[in-house]
Formats: sequence, C-alpha cells, structure tokens
Amino acid sequence: MSVEPELNAFLPLLATAGLFACMGNGHAADAPVAPAKPKAASASATKRPAYALAPLEAWTEELGPAYRGHQCKSIAKKLHSFKVAKGEFETTAAHAERIAGLSRETLVGTTLVGDTLAFVDEYGFLSTDYDADRGTLRVRGAWGFKQQRIGESFFVADLLDSTRRSSRSYAGANAYGRTVQVTSTTYSACGLLFKNIPLKLLEANVRQLDESLELPAEEARRAKQNIKRVYVGKLAPPYLSDYFDFTRPSIKDRQEQDWDGDNLTIELQQVWLINQQTGRVYKKIDI
Repeated sequence: MSVEPELNAFLPLLATAGLFACMGNGHAADAPVAPAKPKAASASATKRPAYALAPLEAWTEELGPAYRGHQCKSIAKKLHSFKVAKGEFETTAAHAERIAGLSRETLVGTTLVGDTLAFVDEYGFLSTDYDADRGTLRVRGAWGFKQQRIGESFFVADLLDSTRRSSRSYAGANAYGRTVQVTSTTYSACGLLFKNIPLKLLEANVRQLDESLELPAEEARRAKQNIKRVYVGKLAPPYLSDYFDFTRPSIKDRQEQDWDGDNLTIELQQVWLINQQTGRVYKKIDI
C-alpha cells in the first residue's frame, strides 16, 4: 500500500532564530495588493507623528498623543557614525575607555547617549480582555519575542522596525518531487537586545507579561485596541550588534523571509503599558 508523503516535508523546515517566532510575527509586510484609488487628503491628515527627540522623563504619566518614542534606526545610524565597534588595532582597554566617553555625545535632538530612552513596540501582539465585574483590563503577551547574540552569548530581544528591501519568486521542491512557487523576501531590520536579560535567565524563569489595569468600562473600551508596551532603558556597551533572523518555507506556508540589520544593546529598566492614542501611562513594570 502506498502512503501519501507528508506535504509539509518541503525543504528542510528550519526553526526561526526567533525565541517565540511565528511567521511574520506581526512585523513583516504582507504581499502587496493593488489598492483602490485613494481619496484626496491633506499632508497633515496622512503624516505620521514624529519620533521623540528629547530623553524620556521617567516620572512622567503623560507622554502626549500618538506617542512613538525614540526611533531605532536613526539611533543606530548615529552610533555607527561614532564607530562604536572595536578596531582591529585597538586594545580592549582602549576601546572600553573610548566607548565610556560617548555618554555625553548627542544621539538625536537633545537626547544624549547616556540618557534614558523609550522604544514603543508598535507591532508586537498583546492580548486584552476586560472584566466588567472587576473593572479591570487584563493585558498579556510574550516577554520579548526574539533571541539575538553578542559573540557566543544569547539574549532576549525584540524587533522594532522591519522594512522590505527586496522580493523574488522561485520554484522549490521537496524530497518527493513536489514543486511549488516560493516568495522570498528580505528586510532591513532594527531591534533591541536586552543586555541584562540573557536567554538562559528567561528560560530558567519563564516570565510572561500579564498585568491587570483598573479602568472604567468606557475608558477600557476606547483603550483596548491602543495598548502598547514601551521598553525603557539606557544604551549599554557594545551599543550595537548585528540583527539576524529568518523563516523557511514549507508546502503549507510558501514564504521565505530573511531579516538583517542592527540591534541596539540596552539595559532594560522598565516596561510601560500605555494608551498610544492618548499617551497616558497605565503601568510601569520594573525589570
């Protein structure tokens, strides 16, 4: 009796480098679809709010409407201009001394390298459920979605920015000769690597984001779709590391995706839960 080969045996199905990886993970762009002709709109109606240029004031409870925090890619670009990587002919001690002297250098606007930064995770998934009897909005999510490395050490990380760079199609086949058309896409990425949360620490103490916010029903109704997490911390040596991640196709999911770019390495101090639309800070969670 012949047995139908497993359809999902298409190509070696490699595990993504992401800690809690799933296809797309809310960050990758979908395949383009021809949009309907848009109605005329003013520039002010379509322009997204600017990123933060001032350092975060840790005591604040109001961040301002449509708060976006600091921009990962602009900070990475500035750090590259400082040549933060150790030079081939530079001793470890000399490199450490040079890097330490960067704390008073300007990153963006009035924000210095040594200041407190805030990064809004605009695309990461959060589950929100309101309990009308208790008057609480429960917010749940993974504590960091990725793993990234510095040298031989792995750390918890998250992807903040993913921009499509190129896309192509090719015919792929599995070991049984089944052929399908695969879409391969590459992205330019920028992420956060949490220097104080090594992967082994997370594995030993699995911690999920699970918080209850006391909110009146009407406010919870308005806030529910606008709850975002904000990573709060300071840059830490080596300041920059390489971002790399991938997913591989299968018969069921014919997408191949590769990300590369920069990680900002930070000492994560707190995670804030905010209403991004209003800028109200609901909760500050210490790390």
